[in-house]
Amino acid sequence: MREVISPQQFTAAGLQIESDAPSALTSHLHGRFSHIQIPGAPHHLTIRYNHGRQIHRGETILLRTSTSANAVSTSTDHQLWIYGEHQDVLLTLGSSSSIEVWSETDAPGEPLSLAFLEVLRTIGIIPLHAAVTSEDHGASAFLGETGSGKTTALISALLSGAQPLTDGLGLYVPGMRLVFGTDPGLQCQTDTLAFLSQHFPLNGPLTVAHGKTLVPWATIGTCWKTQAPLAEACVLRRNDLRAPGDYHLPVSQRVMALWASTGMPLRPRTRDWTLAHLKMLASQIHWCERVLPDGPPTDPG
Repeated sequence: MREVISPQQFTAAGLQIESDAPSALTSHLHGRFSHIQIPGAPHHLTIRYNHGRQIHRGETILLRTSTSANAVSTSTDHQLWIYGEHQDVLLTLGSSSSIEVWSETDAPGEPLSLAFLEVLRTIGIIPLHAAVTSEDHGASAFLGETGSGKTTALISALLSGAQPLTDGLGLYVPGMRLVFGTDPGLQCQTDTLAFLSQHFPLNGPLTVAHGKTLVPWATIGTCWKTQAPLAEACVLRRNDLRAPGDYHLPVSQRVMALWASTGMPLRPRTRDWTLAHLKMLASQIHWCERVLPDGPPTDPG
């Protein structure tokens, strides 16, 4: 007989969540979002857990992320299925939203993460896959494809006196023009870790997950700032035919870079809403395009 899980209640990114899922399955929601408090009326989310898997229903579209591929089937504008490799979810959106999870393990899964981000869009929050730092003038976001040098740019900014907000995922709230950090440390590939160790002593054991070494902000002696007004963005390019340096970025390309960094909104309504706010953001802050030299990270000094 399967153990009966007592309901848990916690807050994450402005959502009041009630869950009967195993704590391991929702641990990434705790770890990434529980420190974020967004003012305003509370929103409620229920997460329900079922042991087993679901059969694909209706036509699906393939949604690829940096770590997996998932199939999405939209039943109505308020309900959709997300099918992953090890987990399936049914997302129902409304004044009180719900995520029903089917899984044969207690491990966190990509479908639950995608459903959670879609709930955030519904309450007025735009996820941005970016490395973000904070200085006196506000937050600076580094955008670009995987491997473009976002983490290295963040480290270079820290060496120049900036504070970290996030290494991989920020939450932008258009109504407040604030960006919130979600990552409690750096996620380093081998070459980036070598670059980091040249400037910071990395004492003690470090965790490795999905091929990246996790380095907490405290390990490198820097203070984690969790929110700041978004002031500027820089789109990073590698393997570019142009000479390394900073270039002007047209507004249309700013929108394209922002759209690529949001992940795919799953419903037409949230796609339209997201795009409208990205177009405004493309003109509200300072922008540049930075072409980086090929090869391993170099010392910014």
